[in-house]
Amino acid sequence: MEKIRKKTISSELEVILNKYEEKNEIKIFSGLLKFRNIKDLQSMVRTIQGKFKDSFVVLGSNLANKAILVTSASGKALEIGIDCNEIANTISKYIDGGGGGKKEFAQVGGKNTKGTKLAIDKAIKIVESLL
Repeated sequence: MEKIRKKTISSELEVILNKYEEKNEIKIFSGLLKFRNIKDLQSMVRTIQGKFKDSFVVLGSNLANKAILVTSASGKALEIGIDCNEIANTISKYIDGGGGGKKEFAQVGGKNTKGTKLAIDKAIKIVESLL
């Protein structure tokens, strides 16, 4: 079962890595994944950040009637003022939740799984407005 989970995560990660936007030399990665827990999302974000220095990542998932999101920024994304903690606080309202973290990494959890995609889209719009 663990082998299947890791293979699925690897496949999902490959899709995200091949589907990004780039604006002003900053790569923006996003994805709404199925049945991923917070540790899976954190691991995926770390992998992306390890491969792309100047980037912003927002990943979300709905699991057990809860919405979870992870945001991360690095390199030039941080230099221009992207703040993951502020973004997390802003998007948390879309999932009726809360969360936070640091400028370079934050996470959010909430009970409105219908708002997860909207929260991801809003995070991207916030970042694009800064670029």
